[in-house]
Amino acid sequence: MRRLIIVLTSILALELMSAGAAAAAKLAPIGVDRQDLQSPDRVHLTGWIGSRLEVNEVNRLAKIDPERLLEGYRKRPGRQAWDGEYVGKWLHAATLAWVSTGDGGG
Repeated sequence: MRRLIIVLTSILALELMSAGAAAAAKLAPIGVDRQDLQSPDRVHLTGWIGSRLEVNEVNRLAKIDPERLLEGYRKRPGRQAWDGEYVGKWLHAATLAWVSTGDGGG
């Protein structure tokens, strides 16, 4: 019964998403988007969020063992099914931290 509920809920969600996408495609824009694309090296966050990012860089990003990150590539399939995804997320976060701070960590 539980599996049936999950399947039906998934089908309903997909139907709603496709209906929403079709409706959004028919809408005309109201105005011009005024937000510019910001380059990460030109954005400096301060305050609580800025301090949280600095703490994350020091206590999380810099302490990740690169051997553990690459283990899933060297010995397939790795410990976890998501090993490859984790490396990508870490690389993205580390790259943004590097661009934001200019600190190469070396």
